[in-house]
Amino acid sequence: MNVTAQNYAQMRSWLAVMAPELFPGGSPEVDPIKHLDKIASASPANARKGLAMAINDSVDFAENWTADRVAAIDERLRDQGLPTLSDLRAVFSREVRRVVRRGRIASEVEYYAVRNAVERPSSDADRLWQLLQSYEQQKAKQ
Repeated sequence: MNVTAQNYAQMRSWLAVMAPELFPGGSPEVDPIKHLDKIASASPANARKGLAMAINDSVDFAENWTADRVAAIDERLRDQGLPTLSDLRAVFSREVRRVVRRGRIASEVEYYAVRNAVERPSSDADRLWQLLQSYEQQKAKQ
């Protein structure tokens, strides 16, 4: 998921809706939105990167939700003018396929998207592990 300055507010709102669904009863000390806002005050670029990772993780955490639960959260998100979980699942899948076609991971956000994807049953798992290993080796050299 690419978070830009233009879609940051919308995606921040998306996470604000999803976080309580993913972590019910979460304490204010670990509120992801408060943490994100703190990062944004120091570095908007880092906040966008962190938000993208949080969204990718959220999509992954909701992977085993029932169709009824996904439909209910999709409706809530749609009613607020936000992308649905189903929409972001499709984006997430396209991003991972794009990395596989390219043959390399180009960013930390892509790394975590592939990392989340590799843990799901897939015929591409071996290829995803190779991409992760190559990226990790490249980062170790820097």
